[in-house]
Amino acid sequence: MRYVIRNRHAGNFIDEYDDKNKAIYTLDLFEAQDLIDGIYEPHFYEVYDTVNEESIYEGRYPNANI
Repeated sequence: MRYVIRNRHAGNFIDEYDDKNKAIYTLDLFEAQDLIDGIYEPHFYEVYDTVNEESIYEGRYPNANI
């Protein structure tokens, strides 16, 4: 799989996708659920491109102070 959602701090893979947009959409769902649960932490997740070895998305609310 090319795109993985991972924990930015530890680098642990959470889920993986061939489609970049699906990975981004899923990360947004994770963050939305974290907001509902009251456990949201900015910059916790990222979508990582395993081919280019770079982070391509840090979530919809990367600078939120919620």
